[in-house]
Amino acid sequence: MGAGFSASAANEAAGGRTRLAAWAAAAAVAVAVATLLPWIAHIPEPVLAAIVIQAVGHTLHASSFRRYFRWHRDRIVSVAAVIAVLLLGVLDGLLAAVAVSLLLYLRELSAARVAELGRLADSHDFVLLDGHGEVHPVPGTLILRPEAALFFGNVERVAGAVVERLQRPPAGSWQRVVLSLEESPDLDSSCIETLAELARSLQARGLSLHLARLKAAALDALARAALPELPAAALSGLSVDEVVRGVAGA
Repeated sequence: MGAGFSASAANEAAGGRTRLAAWAAAAAVAVAVATLLPWIAHIPEPVLAAIVIQAVGHTLHASSFRRYFRWHRDRIVSVAAVIAVLLLGVLDGLLAAVAVSLLLYLRELSAARVAELGRLADSHDFVLLDGHGEVHPVPGTLILRPEAALFFGNVERVAGAVVERLQRPPAGSWQRVVLSLEESPDLDSSCIETLAELARSLQARGLSLHLARLKAAALDALARAALPELPAAALSGLSVDEVVRGVAGA
């Protein structure tokens, strides 16, 4: 590896295989600076650009982008990176592409899907309820799982999805809600406050909220918060099956 993509490509094209290639290149640069600097200073920038293009040209293939469109992944980021580099230059263009990638990632997280789970046959496994003939819901218990880590940007949406699901058939038959938070390594203050509000909303409907598969950091945060709406008995790092058996005897 060199100091950047073009340097790495030049090393590879020259046959470099070990870190000694970088030392050899450094020695050559030191000699050139010591003896040829007055002439190097007058090399036109287009000539330097041509040298870089020649070094990296063998790595540039439009076919490299096909996989992203075939996979339906990172298409917008790859196109944005190409356009940004052409318009802003390599460094600023790549920074712009990173910013686009982060914005798309935040948008994906903020639109977190909430999946409903059911027990797989008579096993201890809980999987997606839709599309599985051998999966059945636990009577009286609504089991949901956010498909992304909770944070301030999506927790309101997730709480709204829980309430919306309660209003769909069989509405009025639920006694408790089990929320599996296995995707959330930790919880920020917005998440804690929103979960407390959700628990109060469910209590007003005569339902209880139980949190399963809490990671250690999330469990510690909720324990320190000491929310009356979410007592210690409602918080667990155990599996969905163990929590359901504990609260519903199922």
